[in-house]
Amino acid sequence: MGGRLRLLQAGDLRLNEPLAGVAGLSVPLQERLADAPYVAAQALFDAAIRERVEVVILLGELIGSHQTGSRAPWFLQQQFARLATNGIAVVVRGDELPTPPQGLVWPRNVHVVSPAMPTSFLVRSGSAVRVLDGRGALVRADVAEHQLILSDAPPTQQLLDEFARSFWVSRSAATGVRHSAGGVRSHGVGTLQPRRESVREATGGWVIDLLAGVAEAVEHVDCAPVRWAALSLELSAGSTREGVAQEIRTRLDQLQRVAHE
Repeated sequence: MGGRLRLLQAGDLRLNEPLAGVAGLSVPLQERLADAPYVAAQALFDAAIRERVEVVILLGELIGSHQTGSRAPWFLQQQFARLATNGIAVVVRGDELPTPPQGLVWPRNVHVVSPAMPTSFLVRSGSAVRVLDGRGALVRADVAEHQLILSDAPPTQQLLDEFARSFWVSRSAATGVRHSAGGVRSHGVGTLQPRRESVREATGGWVIDLLAGVAEAVEHVDCAPVRWAALSLELSAGSTREGVAQEIRTRLDQLQRVAHE
């Protein structure tokens, strides 16, 4: 296998699913939360162009709940076309890519992989890339400079040994897996945008520079337009309505300042 490969990976865009906690909020705030998955995805694709990656890997639910007349497929088609214009390939699993509505065709830079059918293509630099779906039978084949394996869980050390010089992209928490001999050989995609306050893991996208199946550098790309925060107030027998109201206003002012930093 040859030179370096720069990729951007992310998971679970779920464009049709608004963030949690929408009920009871004002209409403008409901609209902002409903649009947040699209804003996060837009930031991800912008980062792919800005970081000059050669491959974008999207693992997990792209659309989420299917809705008649949803703008999600058209949004994806538009963004994939932008990436094509910049010489960036897109890799998705076949069962996670929505069926395009009538009149829509996915651009030629979209490469679909399935358990029964790997995909191979040339990237902008001319290097050959082969992608396997780890849910199917894996066959070793040194037919490309870079081999990527998409999996639902991080690989074991035995798999890393067996598929030397391959890099694993897993649908798991966004952490790296080191081979016993050294070097990060796998990285989870996590989720693009935290959908509720209880999510504590790192979210966003991950720019990874690969050489011979080892991540030489991993850079986090923050795409989340919504920040979750949990606040609690300690009340005592001496607490007054005016004092509590003032404390709430103070806390909200603090949150607004943090949000704009």
